[in-house]
Amino acid sequence: MKVIVFNKGKYGVFHTQFHDFLHMDSGERERKYATRKTGNLLESIPRTEYPCGVVFDVENAEMGCAFCDDLPGLFNVQREQIFVEVRNGIYYSGWLADEQFRQKPFRILPSWDFRKALVFREGILVFERKMLPEEKVSALNSIHPETDKILEIWFTDWEFFDKFLIRYSHDYGEACFWPANNKSWDQYGIPIDVDRLPLSEKTKDRVRELCKWFDTCVDWSNPGGDSPWSNEERKKFSTESCLLFEDLQKELGDEYKIIRRN
Repeated sequence: MKVIVFNKGKYGVFHTQFHDFLHMDSGERERKYATRKTGNLLESIPRTEYPCGVVFDVENAEMGCAFCDDLPGLFNVQREQIFVEVRNGIYYSGWLADEQFRQKPFRILPSWDFRKALVFREGILVFERKMLPEEKVSALNSIHPETDKILEIWFTDWEFFDKFLIRYSHDYGEACFWPANNKSWDQYGIPIDVDRLPLSEKTKDRVRELCKWFDTCVDWSNPGGDSPWSNEERKKFSTESCLLFEDLQKELGDEYKIIRRN
């Protein structure tokens, strides 16, 4: 895992840096990487692929979170690979940052039990370690003096305990389950086939029925036209979808975390 750091510094406010970075051509990005290995704007090592992690400056934590929805697609990374610095030396995982960002206003937690230390050597993530509540990440510097960077990351509980994260969201073509972290992606692919999930046949049938029902919200003879659904049918579908969502988490159990995003 490589890390790019956006700093406020003398190079302007975050959104200006971010805009400029995204609009560089690949050659210009590589020149930035090569000349600013530890610079104020970008921290990285020369390479050709996109970054696998993004770290935002502490002064821009809330704005950084606002970009979380766009970054996975732009950088071809999972949200779990995005880190947001919330105060000096403390980072939220992309998912924890997203949870706190949606609180409005963004929450800076005073302490947190689900912490990991990510240890880097020459810009490469060499290992990660779960931290006990009383442990200090700084103590790892003496244990691993050969490392050049150790990040303290605060995770959601389900990330800390390494669960399958699945997004529940209906799409056309009778699909509604999508991998939302690497563990789910590696195990199930995309989209996730309901038959591969540990669900009862009754629940699987409910999933299939709702998927077929969702496809009727479009007039397929005129897909760009008005939906044939009435407001009453939309509300009815939403109610049934919410009830299914509640039952899904109960059936999937502790090894899974299911989220619902519109």
